[in-house]
Formats: sequence, C-alpha cells, structure tokens
Amino acid sequence: SLVALALSAAPTVLANPYIYKPVDASHYRAGDSFTVSWRDNGEAPLSSAYGQTTVSLYTGSSTVQTQLASLGTVADPGTETEVLITIDPTWGPDSDDYFIRIESVAGVDAAGAPLQAFSARFALSQMTGTWSGAASAALAGSPVAAAAASATLSPDAAAATAMATSVRVSAAASAETASSVPSALLESRVASGAGSASSSLAASA
Repeated sequence: SLVALALSAAPTVLANPYIYKPVDASHYRAGDSFTVSWRDNGEAPLSSAYGQTTVSLYTGSSTVQTQLASLGTVADPGTETEVLITIDPTWGPDSDDYFIRIESVAGVDAAGAPLQAFSARFALSQMTGTWSGAASAALAGSPVAAAAASATLSPDAAAATAMATSVRVSAAASAETASSVPSALLESRVASGAGSASSSLAASA
C-alpha cells in the first residue's frame, strides 16, 4: 500500500541530522519564538560533513517544495545545533503544512545532491499570509507548475521528506500507482515513526 511504502522509508528518514524540534504535534502562533533543534545520531552523513548550512521554512510535497522564509545559516551544524526563530504572520496562511529544511551549502551526497534534512510538518496559526501559486502547486505535488520556485531533491531526500513530514493520502491518491507515491503523500498523518523518533529525542535532550 502507499502507506506501507512510505513507512518503509524510515531508515532513510533517520539519517543525520535528526531535527527533533519541531515535531508533528507542534503548533505555534504568529509572533511566537521557538528554537529549531537537531542532533547527530552517529550515522553517515555526520552533521560535520554539512559545513555551512542554511535553515529555512518550506511547504510542499515530498518531491516539490517551495521556500517560504530563510531562518538562518550556521557554519557547522555539528556544533551549532539550533536556530531561534520568530514566526512572521506574513509567511503564509493558517496551516499544518509547514516544515523545516536544512541544507548544506557545499556538501553533497553520493549522487551529487545537496545534503538535506527535514522536520516533521507542524502547524502555524493566526497567520495573515496566503500561499503563492508556486506554494499551492508544490502542495499539490505539481513539479511543472512549481519548478521555478522549488529545488530538485535526491531520491533519499524525497523519501526523507515523505516520511518525516505528515503523510497524507487522499481517496484519489489511493488509486495511483507506486510511481506517483510522492505526490500522493499529502493528507493523513501516519508519520508516527518520524514523530515518535523526534519526540523520543526531544525527551532525552
């Protein structure tokens, strides 16, 4: 099934670094401040391999994503393990389709794609913004419509996003083939594996 296929990506999702805050149950309001936090788990690639790394707020599907805000840059995510942010209400609408993406500026994986890690999806409320056309297309999993504002992900990164964020499967998506799984991962929260891992890490912090 589509859900089983998504859950099978768990080992990829648990690659470094873990973003253990926010988690899929996190809910913040416009004006709130909180820390985006991550840590190493000792598996490759180590956070130290990332070098200079950007931290950004995104929305989108598992393969098509649109950046909403740049939240900061760290020189070494192996030693700088959090970024404090304040929610700007203009970033988007009330939604639970927000997630954090951290990306190496120069570090790449074996396929030559940037090293990336993702948080679970989380909710923002009391927002005053709207989704741009590119953001709406990305949420619908439309690579053609959103390509101009979205980065191409490696297969590993796509699998990580699909599992680490809330997995959503609509009735229409259930009829799709396995090759269209990324655009189908949009509606029901079954990312309990990623959420549990994030929660357990937060509890042990």
